Amino acid sequence: MRLKSNLFVGMLIASLLIVAVPAVTDAGSRKMTLGVSQAQDRSIQAVDDYKASVGSYPAVWGVWSSWGGPDKDFPTDFMNQLKQRDIVPMVVWTSDDPTAQSDCANWSLDTIINGDHDGYLRQWATDAKNFGGRVILRFDHEMNGYWFIWGVGRCTNTNAKFKEAWRHVWQIFHDVGATNVKFMWSIIGSRHLRSLYPGNAYVDYMGLSAFAWGPPKRTWAPMVTVMKPGMRALYRIAKKPIIVSEIGAAYLPKCSSCDKVAWIRTGYPAAYTKWKRLKAIVYFDLDMTFVQQPNWLLTSPGGALDAYKSIVNDPRFQGRLP
Repeated sequence: MRLKSNLFVGMLIASLLIVAVPAVTDAGSRKMTLGVSQAQDRSIQAVDDYKASVGSYPAVWGVWSSWGGPDKDFPTDFMNQLKQRDIVPMVVWTSDDPTAQSDCANWSLDTIINGDHDGYLRQWATDAKNFGGRVILRFDHEMNGYWFIWGVGRCTNTNAKFKEAWRHVWQIFHDVGATNVKFMWSIIGSRHLRSLYPGNAYVDYMGLSAFAWGPPKRTWAPMVTVMKPGMRALYRIAKKPIIVSEIGAAYLPKCSSCDKVAWIRTGYPAAYTKWKRLKAIVYFDLDMTFVQQPNWLLTSPGGALDAYKSIVNDPRFQGRLP
């Protein structure tokens, strides 16, 4: 009788363990964070309009700020409005004057290293600290390209100077105690990266830009394909969490094979499955045809927005950055 009782108890425990294991190991419990970058006017109305069109607020919202532009100051009021909506700002923060992309005397990396901007940097860092909420600082992104004045090969900029300038800026934030600001080192493609990486102590997130341009500039490619070069490079450089800080697909109505709706609907799940260290994807929701780039908008074509809504409503993509 005791033997049968013990056998029954053992079988009961074993059955409970079998039921419990899938809940612990279920890959579906992992959640990715979604974000969006839109117009650069810091309009909370744009944020609310996004919610109205999609159904919920994004977890991350792109905020633009250039050191020499009219948007140079820390936008405390706008940041507080984002925080009230449980949105983390990702600040695209650039060491330039947008109207003077050839002004090396005032905007080369040497000017950062020499301390020319220290007063501005200290004030911005102090304001960010006083804000108190999480801020992701996407500082001088795509530095391995040639199109921005802070890029390597422009002015007197070198790989070594970029790392020195980065560490100089990071140190100012550290000195004022702005621990709520998380630095993102954000690249494009896979060229010249290891020698540009400032070091693990100075980087919280790694990021990348990836776009499906389509013809005539490039061939059309799925989301995971356009992400692959940058993702592979980041995986090799450091074991940091990764955010796709800019991603988009062109609207090309004359290209029969350029299916933006399918690109969105299948691309996000494919990226989720392929890269476990990928924490967030921020869609570049802008029409850039005025600067000879494609229309990246989620509303072009109309079916693209419905595809994106299906992603937003998928529990796998309802995460929040920790």
